[in-house]
Amino acid sequence: MALKAKPIAKAPPAAPSQGGSGFYAGINGGYSWGRATLSEFSFFESTINARNGMAGLTFGYNAQSGSVVYGVETDIDAAWMKTTNWGAPPCFACEIQLRYFGTLRGRLGYAVGKALPYITAGLAYGSLSTASLVGTTETETKFGWTGGAGVEYAMFGAWSVKAEYLYFELDRMTCGTLTCGSEVEVKLKGNLVRTGFNYRF
Repeated sequence: MALKAKPIAKAPPAAPSQGGSGFYAGINGGYSWGRATLSEFSFFESTINARNGMAGLTFGYNAQSGSVVYGVETDIDAAWMKTTNWGAPPCFACEIQLRYFGTLRGRLGYAVGKALPYITAGLAYGSLSTASLVGTTETETKFGWTGGAGVEYAMFGAWSVKAEYLYFELDRMTCGTLTCGSEVEVKLKGNLVRTGFNYRF
């Protein structure tokens, strides 16, 4: 009687090295640039460039289904993005600065080995401050939206490194007469390129 060879069981496919479910935390830092638009009663409007760095903390949660990784991420950064308007109406001499910047975003990515390319979008918020030459200041926390893309790469153990681009817009703030000479609306739009390190728990 001939013996039949037993079929060799195939090992299940290996899970992607990047991604995984769970919480993570990290640090981030980068460079921001954009434009501040100042307008007064729709008669006068000027747009000036703003730029400088940001750095802060990141927290998030990932869930994974096959190679698809999705989750939510939030961050809060100290910001030094600023500009000064000299000699152009409205507000002939005033400084505009973004003092802190944060986001709350969804992330959707596809794990390829150790790499996780992803897209992201959600809420943006920040503290906008205006100051005059004589020292008067006004500050408002404004909300808006952000969207972008990035890639995260698993390095060793639970650590990963990421590079990310975000575009953001914040709602208008009103600069009063004492600081801007009249009521001036200030709107900030910007770009942020940053890198960061995350640790998965």
